[in-house]
Amino acid sequence: MTYPAVLFEKNNVTPSCLINKTNVVFIATTDDPADSLAYHFEIAKNKAYANCKVVPAFRPDKAMGAERPGYPGYVGSLGEAAGAGIKSFRGLISALESRLLAFKAAGSMLNDNGLTGFEWSDYSEAQIERIFDKAMDPASADMGAQLSRDETNKSRSAFFYATALLYAKHGFTAKSHTGAYRNANSAMFARLGPDTGFDGVDEASSVRAFGTLLDRLNSAGGLPRAIFYPLDINQYEAFAALASNFNGRGEGWVQLGAPWWFNDQYYGIYKQFESAGSLYPVALSAGMLTDSRSFLSYPRHELYRRALCSYLGAVADRGEYFAGEEALGEVIYGICYGNAKKYFGL
Repeated sequence: MTYPAVLFEKNNVTPSCLINKTNVVFIATTDDPADSLAYHFEIAKNKAYANCKVVPAFRPDKAMGAERPGYPGYVGSLGEAAGAGIKSFRGLISALESRLLAFKAAGSMLNDNGLTGFEWSDYSEAQIERIFDKAMDPASADMGAQLSRDETNKSRSAFFYATALLYAKHGFTAKSHTGAYRNANSAMFARLGPDTGFDGVDEASSVRAFGTLLDRLNSAGGLPRAIFYPLDINQYEAFAALASNFNGRGEGWVQLGAPWWFNDQYYGIYKQFESAGSLYPVALSAGMLTDSRSFLSYPRHELYRRALCSYLGAVADRGEYFAGEEALGEVIYGICYGNAKKYFGL
């Protein structure tokens, strides 16, 4: 049965009503660099969203996937969006910078990367151009380029490094979601397709790989603000310790992100506070993100706040907190709201 839109408006269950009733003041959607961003320009003119800033987040997963089927066609559409033909890896990065500036003009200050695995591999410019040419061969358009594991790692390493320099140059925060084990049930994938509830958790991205990336960027003076979201709950402590090595440029410059997907429930949230709280300055955290396409998922933020207060209450109760309640209140306010506002320049 199809319900008339007036019913939803009358009962205040339209997206804008839900956003305003739950006092949401900032939303970042994930958008491909080739997207026109037309809907964002429409939202910007809609008075129903006057109290909430809605911006696109730059998500270049398809541009990074040189080994995937359809890559040449995607690169062609990216070139059209950027107004320039892409004939090389260097041209690819130039087109991405052009689109990054278009996102910035639409209010964006965020990048987001979603990847199943990442291993750093040193590369030369000539090697990367040869890998790009191989990926762009029309013969590989349907099945994907037959890149070796080392070629894939080199391609991803070069891509991450080059785009991260762009984010630092243009004031973007780089965010990476890693550790998803996609399509674990091949029979159900064949039957229903991707993103239908048959994914899992993997440790395929090493902390050392991201550490190498951060070190190279830091040494080159091009380290952007960065947040890492490991899906593997056993990597919380390792990523927390890694992040703490690169905070010289500012408070919380590199951060351990909030639990997501399988872990954004009470146990996963509390587990992160317990495992990372003694290794990383939790008080500087930018806090929770919804990471959901559902307008009914905002209560996750309330769950996060309750888990945070429970954790800090237990710390204080054990006598491990040495300041007063007023200072503790400032910590809680910062994690739940103030830090994100400052960190993202809102």
